[in-house]
Amino acid sequence: MSLKCTDDAQSPKRVFSQFFQVSQRLRIIDMSKNLSPMTETQQEQIKKLFYQSPIEPPSFKFSFNDGKYFIEVVQMYNYIEFNEPYTMLSGLLEIAKILGCENGDECHRDSSDGCETCDYGSSYLVEWCFW
Repeated sequence: MSLKCTDDAQSPKRVFSQFFQVSQRLRIIDMSKNLSPMTETQQEQIKKLFYQSPIEPPSFKFSFNDGKYFIEVVQMYNYIEFNEPYTMLSGLLEIAKILGCENGDECHRDSSDGCETCDYGSSYLVEWCFW
């Protein structure tokens, strides 16, 4: 459907009507995606994407709130990394694919220093949300 303006007095009304019809179709398409809580299978697929340090593997917290998935990853000693061949971007895109989402963002990032001599107690935390 194309939008056309003509010189007659009815054209603004017709154009608005056409615009309204198109916008309603788009809204129906946008609103048709309903996300449901993450399955255990999805959680396991996501965990396998991350590097598992032999010293201290990362811990995961998964939640679903207000139509968004939240994934928190905490790692001691090492910064949070994806397994080969994933880069940070391709790993996040893979998570979005697993969850069936088109959007994602980093919600929170934190780190704490450990012991000055042995680094015991250092930790890294990243939380992402997907929708």
